[in-house]
Amino acid sequence: MSRFVDPFTDTGFKIIFGKENKSNEILKAFLNDLFEGQPDFDPVEKLHYLNNERSRESLEDRAILYDIVCETQSGHRFIVEMQRQPQPYFFGRSIYYVSRAIYEQGLRGIEREKDKWDYGLLPVIGVFFCDFHVRELGKELVQHVRLCDTATNKPVGNLMRYAFIQLPMFRKKEHECLTEFDKWIYILKNMSKMQTMPFTSHRDIFERLASVSNVAALTPDERRQYDYDVKKSRDYHAEMGYARATARAEGLAEGRAEGLAEGRAEGRAEGRADEIKRIASNMKHMGISVETIESVTGLSVTEIDNIQ
Repeated sequence: MSRFVDPFTDTGFKIIFGKENKSNEILKAFLNDLFEGQPDFDPVEKLHYLNNERSRESLEDRAILYDIVCETQSGHRFIVEMQRQPQPYFFGRSIYYVSRAIYEQGLRGIEREKDKWDYGLLPVIGVFFCDFHVRELGKELVQHVRLCDTATNKPVGNLMRYAFIQLPMFRKKEHECLTEFDKWIYILKNMSKMQTMPFTSHRDIFERLASVSNVAALTPDERRQYDYDVKKSRDYHAEMGYARATARAEGLAEGRAEGLAEGRAEGRAEGRADEIKRIASNMKHMGISVETIESVTGLSVTEIDNIQ
């Protein structure tokens, strides 16, 4: 078993990024590395968690993992979640949840200001780990999305922005990870198989990550929940694998059956055509007129002429 938790489980994701007073520095460092060099982004100095003891969605197929909502010292809100399986409308779903966080500010504003709220919104930033390619996006590892002027491609405002991290696009080996963000993604993709945490000699935050995510350091309740999540994840992948294999087998069987039926039909048709040509040939050798042969066999004059 790996020394570190699997971040692709609910409990593992929460332990790494969502534990108040333990994950704050880890999440802060990750967000700053993710948005480094992005325009209109003030580095996160402090953050605190909101409603981090609930999972926004709990689906039977466990396709959506634990999500994290946090705010920075300036009131900017981050929604961070891991999405394991693709959805047909995942891009729209992402817009919906960021928009909902914008909408909720109006409700709180009305409560505080007694209907005098003036639409003074604080930015909401959605960060989505995707273990698949989002079909509306390109093939880059990270896609930053904002409202922009279509004529100039310059961002308009700073109220809604998204970062989609498409994990399958990352294929670097450890020695190829040159940026801090590369190191984050390499660790997250591989830590469930690691016995030692890489890059700790270069940066203290990875040493902290190793400490927080160590399976041996989990509380008894965390360990029970983590083991349950691992079992659910394995069961889910086994069920999906069985469903895919069954669908493939049924498809192949159906294809073979259709192929055999088509083959038999084609064979019978070809046999009938050969028999008609044989009859026409015999009639020609008996000196029967072309018109009669045409009438009996249904062949055209040209086809009869070509028969030996």
